[in-house]
Amino acid sequence: MSTGSLPYRATLGAALAAVAADAAVPGPAVPTYAEVQALAER
Repeated sequence: MSTGSLPYRATLGAALAAVAADAAVPGPAVPTYAEVQALAER
């Protein structure tokens, strides 16, 4: 688990950073947030 945890957290961190950047700009932030939640539930 620790072997696959690092790439997963890096991907999740990048997704969260993308959501934060998308939230700062007026636009479709909800679909992006939904994608992150779907990724987190995997």
